[in-house]
Amino acid sequence: MAWACSFPLRRAATVSICSGVTAGELAGLTAEELRIARNEIYARHGRWFKSEDLNRYFRKKSWYEPSVEPDAFDSSVFSATESQNIQYLLEKMEALQ
Repeated sequence: MAWACSFPLRRAATVSICSGVTAGELAGLTAEELRIARNEIYARHGRWFKSEDLNRYFRKKSWYEPSVEPDAFDSSVFSATESQNIQYLLEKMEALQ
């Protein structure tokens, strides 16, 4: 599956999922924007979500093809960079809460 390496969270913020995310990319993002960024990585691998707000959000994306139930999702599909980004985004989210 091919997809863009970066995606906009809002006009002034773009997060790369193909390289390590940086503090600069995440500066000023809300906990909710960080949550979306983190789950975008899962969504790009076809995971659907138990959270209906995430399902609604990603269903609006032309590239989103939900194919894996949350409980059946295998995180071994992630690259090392994706795994690092997920962890980093989670840490940043938790720091804001």
